[in-house]
Amino acid sequence: MPTGKKGFFGGDAKTGGESIGYGNNEPVIMNAILEQQPQKRSTPLFIIFLTDGGIDGSTSKVIQKILRDTSGKPIFWQFIGVGKANYGVLRELDAITGRVVDNAGFFSVDDLSEISDDDLYDRILSEFPLWLKAARTANILP
Repeated sequence: MPTGKKGFFGGDAKTGGESIGYGNNEPVIMNAILEQQPQKRSTPLFIIFLTDGGIDGSTSKVIQKILRDTSGKPIFWQFIGVGKANYGVLRELDAITGRVVDNAGFFSVDDLSEISDDDLYDRILSEFPLWLKAARTANILP
């Protein structure tokens, strides 16, 4: 068994340095965020995930379920892939069926040093205005 520090969010042991959650932690973090949410929210919550990928099939299914379950809530999930990796369902967020509104976005950046701050900012917020409009139309937000 490798010796090392356990991830902050319960990930497997990883040799060398601190880990912010080695492994597929997206569902763990998503559920932790949801546990802290008030019963009724009138302002939108915009959550940004920075991931290096490694999203396998079973993790993809859990993420899809969470996105379906939260699609009627004022929560938008923005995923950003860094590097060249397997992003699983994240590449297909717009195709997930069974949601009240499309409540998630994804884009990847192979090298963060090759994107301007303005372009990164624009990409992070590109789908959020569309979601706001859809959420208001669906009476998710006032």
